[in-house]
Amino acid sequence: MEYAHVYIDAYSVIYAWPDLMAAHRRSPPRARAELVGRLTQLADSTHLPVTVVFDGGRRTKPSTDRPLVHRMEVRYSEPGETADAVIERRVAAHGRSERVLVVTNDRVEQMTVESFGAETMSAQGLAEWIERERATLERSLDRLHGEARGYRKFP
Repeated sequence: MEYAHVYIDAYSVIYAWPDLMAAHRRSPPRARAELVGRLTQLADSTHLPVTVVFDGGRRTKPSTDRPLVHRMEVRYSEPGETADAVIERRVAAHGRSERVLVVTNDRVEQMTVESFGAETMSAQGLAEWIERERATLERSLDRLHGEARGYRKFP
């Protein structure tokens, strides 16, 4: 899939994936870190820029967002703002000339970003995409390991 950018509604995904939801009940920071880790692997394997947006909640201080690093960006909405608003603003800035994907299970959010020209995917669709990328990487590594066995280090 070729997209100019992929935006992830973080909590929509966390609440949709049973393992992350269970992790979130025990430790929200751990669930966030696990999601970011999986999305970083997706960004690395697809070479697509991915931005995951978390609701900032009731924070009173502005976010200290990490900049885009190796195609992966983590954002928190500002106080009084939702992750949906951040995603909508970013999608609208792309215009209709670029292919943009938004991952969310929020139907209203899907309809809103689609009206700006974005494509949407469910959290389940994202899980399947990540699994396909993992399987492709595993096959590539198996092939490379097989080829490497045929090489000799020293004469």
